[in-house]
Amino acid sequence: MAHINPKNHLQEVCFCFKLPLPVYTTKKLAQRQWKCTVTIGKKYALTKEHTGKKVDAEKKAARFVLSDMFHTAFSDSDSDSDSDSDSDIHR
Repeated sequence: MAHINPKNHLQEVCFCFKLPLPVYTTKKLAQRQWKCTVTIGKKYALTKEHTGKKVDAEKKAARFVLSDMFHTAFSDSDSDSDSDSDSDIHR
């Protein structure tokens, strides 16, 4: 089974559901410390911090957005009991 790049997967999901394509804004905080914000239109933005390479920070943020989209789509309740201390989500 081939490895699927989370950035490509997120772009495909957005295309299939007629959402705006994701925009990645990545800032270097310190040596090997990155902060990536993924924005999908005006309704969804996520900020995730990552230690390592810039591209890894972007992939981690994309993976988290996909996870949140899946969780939101199949959630039985409107309450969000999960929290991630180094990320912010705005819908």
